Amino acid sequence: MNSPTDSPELPRSVGPEDGTPMRGLAVLHPLNQPVEFMRFCPHCQEETRFIAQIEMLNGLWGCCANCGDERVVPYTRTMEAA
Repeated sequence: MNSPTDSPELPRSVGPEDGTPMRGLAVLHPLNQPVEFMRFCPHCQEETRFIAQIEMLNGLWGCCANCGDERVVPYTRTMEAA
């Protein structure tokens, strides 16, 4: 920072190789090919196509193909070690 109007550099975070920041998310595995399925979108108030782009520990991260709302869709079936 050279002057009071300069912004400090943002800390690096986990994200895709293209440099798009994704703060606060633990990326398990970027999907080589997006996974698409139908899902109810709370913003569109209808069932729309959901495009998952990243596999997370608790679900798939992606967006609504209609409105672009981004969210993590949690897995519905999980296994726990006994």
